[in-house]
Amino acid sequence: MHLLRAKAGSAVDETEAVDLGQTPGDVVFLSAADTELASLAGARAGFGDDFPSLRLANLMQLAHPMSVDLYVESVVANARLVVARVLGGAGYWPYGVEQLVETCRAGSTPLALLPGDDQPDPEFAALGTDLILSRIGVCKVWPVATKSTMASDMPVSGPSSTES
Repeated sequence: MHLLRAKAGSAVDETEAVDLGQTPGDVVFLSAADTELASLAGARAGFGDDFPSLRLANLMQLAHPMSVDLYVESVVANARLVVARVLGGAGYWPYGVEQLVETCRAGSTPLALLPGDDQPDPEFAALGTDLILSRIGVCKVWPVATKSTMASDMPVSGPSSTES
């Protein structure tokens, strides 16, 4: 099997593994919604270099199990906080969710799994590695993510996986 380098704006064939080429960062945010990723990248750009570093990745680029393994080993395992908003629940990205949970638990890294819609997901709440963070995620971050108009109004530009 060979690895392909991820390309901005291209669809990923899940039969091919890709390397997003990201370096580790303090905070990792994963989502299948480019508007969320673009909003976070824009918001992070407004902070100085002393603010925690942020890594963003689109789940669609992590469809292949080898892509998940590489990303989890090189980026997630070194993070101080991991947030994943998974549209469609754990069944949408089962291997990825499993690897996030396993890696974050092994490293005592806070993990918040957020549903992609406006309905609570008890499975995600139970899988989060930090009860307080999971409750904060569900109570604070998740409603903002589901109702934010800023994300839907922001144009998507540049790669869907970002380093800052």
